[in-house]
Parts: sequence; structure tokens; C-alpha cells
Amino acid sequence: MIAGIILIFIPVTVYLILLEWLTIILKSRLGKPVPEAMIEPTVSILIAARNETGRIGPLIRQLSRQQYPAQLLEVILADDHSTDHTVTEALTAAKATELVLKVCTSDGSQGKRAALDAATSIAGYEWFAFTDADTLPGTGWICCMLSAVTSNDVVLVLGRIDMLPDETWFGKVQAAEYQSIAALTAATAFASVPVMANGASMMVRADVYRKAIADKFQKGYASGDDMFLLEYVRRYYGAGAIACQVHGEGKVTISPEPTMTHFFRQRMRWTSKAGGYRDPVILLISFLVVLTNLSVIVSLLGALLAQNPGWLPLSLYGIKSIADASLLYVWSKYTNNLKLVFKRFLLLQLLYPFYAIGTGFAGIITRIRWK
Repeated sequence: MIAGIILIFIPVTVYLILLEWLTIILKSRLGKPVPEAMIEPTVSILIAARNETGRIGPLIRQLSRQQYPAQLLEVILADDHSTDHTVTEALTAAKATELVLKVCTSDGSQGKRAALDAATSIAGYEWFAFTDADTLPGTGWICCMLSAVTSNDVVLVLGRIDMLPDETWFGKVQAAEYQSIAALTAATAFASVPVMANGASMMVRADVYRKAIADKFQKGYASGDDMFLLEYVRRYYGAGAIACQVHGEGKVTISPEPTMTHFFRQRMRWTSKAGGYRDPVILLISFLVVLTNLSVIVSLLGALLAQNPGWLPLSLYGIKSIADASLLYVWSKYTNNLKLVFKRFLLLQLLYPFYAIGTGFAGIITRIRWK
């Protein structure tokens, strides 16, 4: 039994060491002023949308307020065969703001990948900035993203994303949980071991993206343009080619999922692409997280069945909570979300191992569609 207990402690201990290291790096990088951008290139903002009538108008109006020279921007809406008034609403909003908006639709094929391919085929600028149709970028989004391009080697920028809680209990829990995703995205990028990316706020040099398309980086998954692009850039350009910006002026805000069904579908869509990962860093850290959560679950079940002492799951939960709390404290303090996060921290710690393993397994074995 002693050997088994020692073995089950190993992944959780390694997890603690990793997150404490990431916490130190994250703390050292936050709070620095926004640097002046080295470049002021032309930027194509690409948005894939399907049936987003209620949300596309506010996004278009917000993009018209970007603090970046209008003559250097173009906005392209890639409509994925919407059956509502998404395109009409977008064009109406653009006309009211004098924003020049291009609209395209993929030929026959459906899905986000096909929509974005159609957009890149008519995009003519030097950099591509990606966001989703249900987001609201800050007015300094483009400027802040470009400020992270501190050398000619940087070809991909990951942006800060904040989830704004609604008034519901479930919305606040989602927003608190999302802080951990944002924290890990920033911390691993700053540590030159980026393992997470989100297409709601991402910028890539156009020639690099076109080469990735030619090399079929997306691998045919229904989801994963962001993560597979991260993996592609890391493989062919190195970790130094990936930067991250976390400044408040350039954040992109998103909303919680309205129901648990929508939430779990989203998380399953995210995990469904795991089978396509080949990057050793992404695989190693993902494997460590899985082992850590499995260790907690196995020890808890073992205690309930009197197969191991009751102090074991408590100890594992405690070690994991210390690791998570350290990183979350630094990040949520920076984002002014301390109260939001730590009022729900213990609940999330109890639920997370089961939810993470459950959605991960379901996402791998279930056929997932984008919309």
C-alpha cells in the first residue's frame, strides 16, 4: 500500500512544482506598461459566424471603434451558411459606423474551417486577427496585440480573454472557472511553453497562416484552428515565435454559456481535438493534468471503498488546491476578479477532477460539430 500511495502522490507533486514555477513567471510579467508597437502593419480581422443575429451587430460596432488607423484595417465576415439575419445585421451595423466590411461564404462546405478558408482567400493584408462573432474586443485590441510583436521572430500573438459573468449562479461559476484557463494560457506563453490558445483573440502573420493552410495544419477536426495553429507555429518557428498580451485595453470579453448543455458541448468540442495533438510539450502537460485529476478521483473512490486511508484524497486535494490557488490568485488579482474566483474556489476544486476527466473522455469518443 505504501508504494501505491507514493506512486499516486508523484503526478500531484509534479503538478504543484509546475504551477508554482508558472506562478513565479506570471507574476514577474504582469503589470508592465503596454510597450509601443514596433510595427504598424495592415491587419485583416477575420470572423467566422453562423446564426449570430443577436450578437454580430455589437461586435461590428465595437470593431469600428478600434484605436488603430482605419486605412490599415479591413474586416471580413465569413458566414457559415447562416439561416437567420446574421449577414444583414452585420452590414447594417457596418453602414451605420462607416466600417468597411467584406462578407464571404464558403462554396458548399460547412463549418468554421471552411468559412475561415473563404475569408483568407479574399484577405489582402499583412496580419490576420481572429475573433469570434459572440465577443467584444476592447478598443485597444489591435494595438495591444501588435505591441507583443517585439521582434521579427514573433509571428503569432495570443490575446487576453475575459468572461463576463451574468447574474446567474451558473454564469458566475463559469466566469470563475474560465479565469484558470486564461491564467494558464498567459503563464505558459510567458514561460515559452505555450499549451493553450483561443481563436476569440489571436493574431498571426498572414504568410505564416497561408503556409499553415497549405500544410493542412487543421487536420480535419471540427474544432481546433487555434490549438493546431499554436502547435504548427511552435513546431516550425519555435516557442520564441509565440507571444502573449494581457493588457486590459486589449482584452476580448466573452459571455458564459446559457445552459449546462451548451457548456458541456463547448467543453467537449474543445477536448475533441486532443487526439490530433503531436506537440510534446502540449502532450506532456496535458498528460500530467489528466494524471493529477485521476489520482484525486482514484484516491477518493479508494477511500469510499476502504481501500486506502481517508487522509489520502484530502492530502491530494490540498496539494492540488495550493497549486491552483497560487496561480489563480496572481491572475485574478491582476484582472480584478479575486472575489469572483475565491468565493467559488472550493466548489470548483471539488468538481473539477470529475468534470475534466468526464468531458475529456466524452469529447474524444463523441462526434463533435462546430455549430
